[in-house]
Amino acid sequence: MIKSKLALIIIIILFSIPSCSLFKQSKGEKRTRLLIAHTDFRHTDSVVNEGKIEAALNFIAIQTGKYELVPLHVRDSLSVQLKAAGEESTVYEIAKSTGADKNVFITISQLKNMLRVELIINTTEGFDARTGVGYCLLNYREIGNDKALYDPSLLKAIQRAFAAAVRDTNLFRQPDGSRTVMPTKTLAVGGLLFQTRPEILPKWELLNDKEVNSFDVVETIFSAAKDCPYYTVYDTETRDGIYSLFNLYIVENFVPPSPEEINALIKLEVDSYLTGSIRRIESGAFAELQLYDISTGKIRQIRSASDTIKTDDILDCRTVLQKLTKKVLDCR
Repeated sequence: MIKSKLALIIIIILFSIPSCSLFKQSKGEKRTRLLIAHTDFRHTDSVVNEGKIEAALNFIAIQTGKYELVPLHVRDSLSVQLKAAGEESTVYEIAKSTGADKNVFITISQLKNMLRVELIINTTEGFDARTGVGYCLLNYREIGNDKALYDPSLLKAIQRAFAAAVRDTNLFRQPDGSRTVMPTKTLAVGGLLFQTRPEILPKWELLNDKEVNSFDVVETIFSAAKDCPYYTVYDTETRDGIYSLFNLYIVENFVPPSPEEINALIKLEVDSYLTGSIRRIESGAFAELQLYDISTGKIRQIRSASDTIKTDDILDCRTVLQKLTKKVLDCR
């Protein structure tokens, strides 16, 4: 859902600024000139194209004041001219002709609602290659038909990849903290173990109706985690899309992730996952969340948080889990 119409309008306006305006730099100011050398699109929607990549990098150049972008029409015209003259139209020759300092190679991938951008920046001679990866969920939608709006999410994913590639995590940090974009870790929300004790404690519908309520729990955790600036969180549809790639079709949200599910997340380069449990106790239900790092291929617990759900009420459960999610992710 669109969070701010004004913010979306600003992004659309910025995406419409012609990249040639970047060549109007102040006297004596030296900016790094970038050339889009190659773009690769994998399983993306047809609306994602090289023009949108140009617009995003154009915005980055304007926002930082450190870069300028060789327009695509200039690059393509030079390529045609070089071929017509019987000369090589390699990336190196085009970069040399435009005075570019750096080449940019971009790969855009999409899995369900998640965009992944891999960006390689190197010198025009092919040296000092640096890679950055950025993710962003497609969380902006058209009102009425729920169609994804790609531009805001694509821009944010490219910003994250760009900041990672140039080794400057504060490149898009705003002084007041608003609209700050930084490289993030990816996070998947796993199932939570639901434990009842019907032999000694009265039943709770919250725990007994585990198929329905466990899905609500996972969605509650996702909703609380998605605005944390340190993580890009997979929604349940995309998380289950990862599992289906490895033929894991039956996902139960009322049990912790299986070893097979965790291995699937690791193979798709997911950095971390959240899981936990809700256990019936005499004073209510004991809720605990655990955050694990899996970025190295091994499972390592980072931190945990717990609290008591005092009533058999899904609203009370949501409130507790929202608080625990922000605490365990250190996004209070």
